[in-house]
Amino acid sequence: MVCGVFWTRPAVIVAVVVVMGLWTDGRAGSDREKVVKGRSALEQVQREVDQGRRRLDSLKAEEIRLQKASIGIDQRVSSEQTLLNRLGAQLRDLRSKISEAETEQELGLLRLQQLRTTFLDNIRQFYLLAKSPDQLSLSDPNAELITGRRMMYLTAVTQQQQGSISTTTEQLMQANAALATMTGKTAELEALRMRRRTNVALQLTRQKKAEKELAQVRRLSRQQADRLVSLEQSAREMEEIISRLEAAKKEAARRAKLPAGPSLFALQEGNLPWPYKGEIIQSFGPSTDPVTHLKSYSPGITIKGKPGAPIIGVAAGMVAYAGSLRGYGTFVIISHEDQYYTTYAGLTKMTVGQGDRVPARAKLGVADQDGLIRFELRKGQDETDPVKWLTNE
Repeated sequence: MVCGVFWTRPAVIVAVVVVMGLWTDGRAGSDREKVVKGRSALEQVQREVDQGRRRLDSLKAEEIRLQKASIGIDQRVSSEQTLLNRLGAQLRDLRSKISEAETEQELGLLRLQQLRTTFLDNIRQFYLLAKSPDQLSLSDPNAELITGRRMMYLTAVTQQQQGSISTTTEQLMQANAALATMTGKTAELEALRMRRRTNVALQLTRQKKAEKELAQVRRLSRQQADRLVSLEQSAREMEEIISRLEAAKKEAARRAKLPAGPSLFALQEGNLPWPYKGEIIQSFGPSTDPVTHLKSYSPGITIKGKPGAPIIGVAAGMVAYAGSLRGYGTFVIISHEDQYYTTYAGLTKMTVGQGDRVPARAKLGVADQDGLIRFELRKGQDETDPVKWLTNE
């Protein structure tokens, strides 16, 4: 809201109003005093400009630091992710080898069981033949020879099977050892991958925090840059006003020698028209928020009315300022008889320009879309309650 910004950061705008008041108030004091006061207000704004630049430089340095931190985290996360991918590939390869080893182990156990069964059958036959020589038929002269050959065959087969059993058993033991080694390696890789995943999660959390801080710093940098532009613009305008003050010394001295007449503006106290139709939602002077209990001070009044409704000047005078300060909104300052001036903030579609002579009730512009107009009335630098000057009608 434009008007809200206008009053929430009043330092620069008050300085502008003070300088404007010094320029328009021909009877506020000597020319030297006016120039000194104007330069004092300008120095205040310039100090704020210097502080704003330092603050902006600090924010830029912090932004660079956070960017480097974010890049470093990105690199670490990328490195950790590469390692995780490599560990995953190693785990997949190990699991494939373990599956193959388990299959080979099952087949080896099956072969060993078959060999043992055959071996035991042959041993049984051998002992049967060895313990039953009386069963040989005496009528067959070749029976003993056949039996002997069978025993020799069984002996040879049994010895061969015994060697196969030993070889298969040894192979199974080696397979079990290799399987145990791969299983242990798998557990180590799983633990390592878990630690790396935890590390990646921590890095991502830090990255998210760094990105959030970076976004906040960038937002503050933009706000500070906008404020710095406003301050520099205000300083330039004040320098122009002070230059006018310097140039107007001779004219002011000449006017000071003339007898001062009665102020027609002062005679209108209590009879000035309202600048805008609406309801006063913020009064002049100090106030306390009923909810937050925060204290604040308003140098004027805030009127809530219809957006787009006309805003008029309460009395004849010269437009001392018509424009906007970036970050503070659009406003008009009218000087009256070089003693009083009124300010109107929250305008849009202004119909007057700086230096214009305007009659009473002249249209200055219309209310902005929020329908809030802030109105001030001052005598020189002194604030006064505008309500006391406005008509009760």
